[in-house]
Amino acid sequence: MIERAGDDDLDVVRSLATQAALVLEARRLGTMWDGLRSRSAEDPLLGLPTEVALDERIHAATEPLALVYVSLSGTETINDLYGFSVGDRLLRAAAAGSPISLGPRTSSHAPEATSSPS
Repeated sequence: MIERAGDDDLDVVRSLATQAALVLEARRLGTMWDGLRSRSAEDPLLGLPTEVALDERIHAATEPLALVYVSLSGTETINDLYGFSVGDRLLRAAAAGSPISLGPRTSSHAPEATSSPS
């Protein structure tokens, strides 16, 4: 004969269900966090490591390393004069280490950024 569950039994089942839900949610959040970390490791425009990724690599380094830091000034002016597509191309060319030329500026239209073939 099957007994009917009492209040104590129902409390145990509810507690187990809550714990199971918390474990599943923690796994889901862990998976989301891993995805965010992998996306934050690389700049989507330049394909270069982000500051977070560089920091992790520096702290994980077991041998001496060298770091080259390049700061481009005037990118806001480039974007204002030539548009964001030209500014983005300029940044991508700089990140790739390509020689960069904007060419002469004319009053009729803004030239597009070009990079010389390597």
